[in-house]
Amino acid sequence: MFVVEDNPYGLLSFTGEPVRAMRADAPDDVVYLGSFSKTLAPRLRVG
Repeated sequence: MFVVEDNPYGLLSFTGEPVRAMRADAPDDVVYLGSFSKTLAPRLRVG
């Protein structure tokens, strides 16, 4: 089973260290998309 992780703001942190991505703990089971939702979400709202 694969997990899709869309994490556009993962590196932002106001206090302390940023939260680790799920892909860092399970690289074979997680598909990391970075900021895919930033390109897809506006199209869904308009459509």
